[in-house]
Amino acid sequence: AIVLLAAALRIRGAIGPLWVDEVWSLDIVANVESGATSFAEALTFDNNHYLNTLYLALVGIDAPVLLQRGLSILLGVAAVIAAGLGMRRYGRPAMLAAMGLFAVSFPLVNFGSEARGYAGLVLMTLLALLVTERAMDSRRRGWPLLLGLVALLGLLFQPIMAMSLVLLAVWCAAAAWRETRSLRHAEAT
Repeated sequence: AIVLLAAALRIRGAIGPLWVDEVWSLDIVANVESGATSFAEALTFDNNHYLNTLYLALVGIDAPVLLQRGLSILLGVAAVIAAGLGMRRYGRPAMLAAMGLFAVSFPLVNFGSEARGYAGLVLMTLLALLVTERAMDSRRRGWPLLLGLVALLGLLFQPIMAMSLVLLAVWCAAAAWRETRSLRHAEAT
């Protein structure tokens, strides 16, 4: 029910004309398609959410608005599920509370209903946190590679993912130091 509510709110939020930043992303796509701008030049544009811009190029600049915002809707709903998974170790009430808050939070509904990269940023930040927690618990070799993939996707959705990664590294080092009081262990972790 919470996931359906999250989807309904994001779809409702996606109805209506495109906002200025969304049009800006479509303009980047149009300029690349027309040859006025090269793909390499488009990568240097300020405020370009790369994977969102690529998605807009795939669906087309003349696609229906709901389709243009479809990736963000899906990622926004996936973030609600990821929030629940992140709280799984604390029990069902914590999972449902996290999912409920992510489902109805105005900024998260907004991110999940506009054709920009913020929904991907939120989802990748949540996944990075989950992967880091699992890596700290299990020490299996595959977790750092998965974290690298999640971090790369997050950066391609919205470059401010770098801030999330710095904060995640500080949190990870602080947790490791608190566990052993060893700076060497904290650095290795």
